[in-house]
Amino acid sequence: MVLELAAVISGVNAATTALSKVAAVTQDVSSISEFLGTLGQAQYDLGRIKNTKTLTAADAIKHQLCQKQVNDCLSEIKDIFLVSGNMQLWDNAQAAMAESRKARALEIQRATAARKKLIKELKTIGLVVLICIFIVPLAIYFLLQRLIS
Repeated sequence: MVLELAAVISGVNAATTALSKVAAVTQDVSSISEFLGTLGQAQYDLGRIKNTKTLTAADAIKHQLCQKQVNDCLSEIKDIFLVSGNMQLWDNAQAAMAESRKARALEIQRATAARKKLIKELKTIGLVVLICIFIVPLAIYFLLQRLIS
């Protein structure tokens, strides 16, 4: 959990730093738009961490600070799109990011279902092995005892 949050924070910091450098040099939307994916992914991961993990007080503070940083960067990018007259491109990018988040959520659900299926299969195999190791020899022993008696 802490490592996952640290990885998201690291990615956000890298994207923020790169965005600041690019924004200082140019207002070119195409060079800035590449950061949308990183920030959108970070936003999704932060939401998932908040909803699925129990955070310590320190991690909760880090989470909130990172969330604010992501929101500020996205607001800055939106302003750049607005000033450059490319709000339609911003809207299209937001729609694409929403589709990407849905696809990632489905991917996570599939991975979770596959893991549950694997665990169920392993339990079944364990039960079969248990039967073979203990019950079959006991049954043979009792059959032999009956035959000898």
